[in-house]
Amino acid sequence: MSEYSKCILCKRSCGINRETGLSGFCGAASSVTMAWAGLHFGEEPPLTGKTGSGALFFSGCTLQCPFCQNWQISHDGMGKVIDKETFIGICTELVERGAVNLNFITGSHFTPTLIDWMGELKVRGVPVPLMWNSSGFDSLGNLKKLSEVVDIFLPDLKTLNTSLSRKLFKTDKYPETVQEGLLFVMSEKPLILDKKGLMKQGVIIRHLVMPGLLENTREVLTWFSGNKKPGIFLSIMSQYTPVSIPGNKTEIPERYITKTEYDEIITMLEELEIENGFIQEFATGTDWLPDFSRKTPFYSNNATTVWSFSEGYL
Repeated sequence: MSEYSKCILCKRSCGINRETGLSGFCGAASSVTMAWAGLHFGEEPPLTGKTGSGALFFSGCTLQCPFCQNWQISHDGMGKVIDKETFIGICTELVERGAVNLNFITGSHFTPTLIDWMGELKVRGVPVPLMWNSSGFDSLGNLKKLSEVVDIFLPDLKTLNTSLSRKLFKTDKYPETVQEGLLFVMSEKPLILDKKGLMKQGVIIRHLVMPGLLENTREVLTWFSGNKKPGIFLSIMSQYTPVSIPGNKTEIPERYITKTEYDEIITMLEELEIENGFIQEFATGTDWLPDFSRKTPFYSNNATTVWSFSEGYL
């Protein structure tokens, strides 16, 4: 039986038969749906280089954050169904155009299929690392399978607070799931950099700071400080941006973080002696927010479109 026929790929365990075209909490049936692929320059320096990360944005999401900046594809499912050869072709085109890695963004709900497709890339001798860019809500079982084909893990660590998890994500299982997964990937993928400082293997853990929730950030940073291993990077993201998701009724912060909050985060990092990582500069604005209804979703110079669901190759 297909793993989609009674889906328990994430800890929500919907049990939906996605093979029939029905979708679970993730909003996706069993066919892989993708919205955009291109060279992305907004990732951390070891993942971007001079020519960009080969980013592929999948539709749907197992977490469905109420503050998602990609809500058109994560919540509304904007995108197009693709098959294996289309996927291979897009990946090949990204590499030929200079991608320093292949960056699979929010594909957890398609894990069985993507493991097969990534395995095919390996068989064909793809010359760049494969990167799993996720919300951190991947089960340990799936991560063990993914680790056989994935070189770099780029998971989020959003919260360790059960009450906050229940409020934001409609599940209390995120904290235990993400901790278990992070401890596994940190032990499985020690850091390997090439001569240019590009990551060939390793783990970068991301944390998005939410306004008014600095105690949540302190708890996350304290956990990282106590569990970090040599060569594991922490990336602090200060880009929280109020977005309007149609139909969303969850109470979420409706403002940016303040300069005072940003400075407090810097103090936390110093107090906990966390030095191995990255932090975004303090800034506010919406110019960088993508609009996936456009063939070139990114308004800034942070990305170059290679393929879009509406236009195909560009």
